[in-house]
Amino acid sequence: MFFLQMEKYKFFSKSMPILSHNTSDQLELDRCSAERLSLNISLFHSKELEQNSTQTAHRMGQLVKCLKQAIYEAEWTSKCPLGWTLLNQRCYFFSIERKPRGESHQFCEQKDSQLASVKQKDTMLQGLIKGQNAVYWIGLTQKRDPHDPYAVMQWYWPDGTIDTYLPNTEGQSCAKMGSSLSVHPCDFPLQWICEMGTANSNLFERMKTCYS
Repeated sequence: MFFLQMEKYKFFSKSMPILSHNTSDQLELDRCSAERLSLNISLFHSKELEQNSTQTAHRMGQLVKCLKQAIYEAEWTSKCPLGWTLLNQRCYFFSIERKPRGESHQFCEQKDSQLASVKQKDTMLQGLIKGQNAVYWIGLTQKRDPHDPYAVMQWYWPDGTIDTYLPNTEGQSCAKMGSSLSVHPCDFPLQWICEMGTANSNLFERMKTCYS
């Protein structure tokens, strides 16, 4: 029995250095593998960051180019068409011929414009109209709210705002502007005023498209 125990001891004594050596080698291999993996991950993230940075720089360059183009176009197209009057960054066309209100409205639409809004705050435009010594169709019209069948007739500007200056009337749904604002039969031929925005007034809309 003693002899067998001594033989086992000799065997383990001889094996320990080998095991220890093998364990050290494995640890060294594991450490090297971990370092290589860490290096590969670092290189991957570096390339990813570089790619993202390049894409961001490209997008920023495109955005700046778009904004510059919008400003350039606005600067060079801010004037009104020939025969139109510029006032407060809006263009106005004062007709000489006369048409019923419906035909006047169609004329303005064909010019990518609308019958003019002449609200109480538009004092300069009111003064310009009074100086023409004429009567014009404008954009104020009387109608009911299409979403409410029980609604009363009200006066609306082209932008949808309600005007309470004129009384509600039946049969006369159109407004004219001369020395003052008044109601007039829509089929009567009058001169008219069209209104459109300049490119400068649409600059903000142009710039918004650069971010879409």
